[in-house]
Amino acid sequence: MRNFPLRPIRYTMYLIVVLLIVALVFYENAYHWEKREFGFTLERFLSEPQKYGDYRGERFGAIAEAYEDHFYFSVGDKVIKVMGKVEKPWFNEVTAHLEFRKDGTIQLLAYHNYKYNFFLYIVSAIALGIFAWMFFCEWKLTRRGFEARELLKGGLKNA
Repeated sequence: MRNFPLRPIRYTMYLIVVLLIVALVFYENAYHWEKREFGFTLERFLSEPQKYGDYRGERFGAIAEAYEDHFYFSVGDKVIKVMGKVEKPWFNEVTAHLEFRKDGTIQLLAYHNYKYNFFLYIVSAIALGIFAWMFFCEWKLTRRGFEARELLKGGLKNA
């Protein structure tokens, strides 16, 4: 039986993989270039709402001021007026689902204000402290690593 040389098949497979990677990188760069050049941005909407309106998107930012029927939303270096009612959150972090309309107004659809239950984090920190205290009561740190304290050196034989 004659052995079939595998070297040309390997080179062909490597070439196919490299070509696929190059094609994928080219496609992603072209797609994001088109989206960056011609897609929706907040600056484009504020300058031309007729052209870039009818868009729904999500923005992360902080609430600058809140009123009865609208609020001012800080998104990066811009502060925009958004129609809708919100409660000011604890740490002022908000994800807002917004509708950008052709008449230049921005309507709030929904929001999430990241109001977590920090009591659980405090309990976890206390539990970590208790665990560390119990660990270091039974083990001591030396240059060679951890060693058992004098009380436990005998192991289960002394128990």
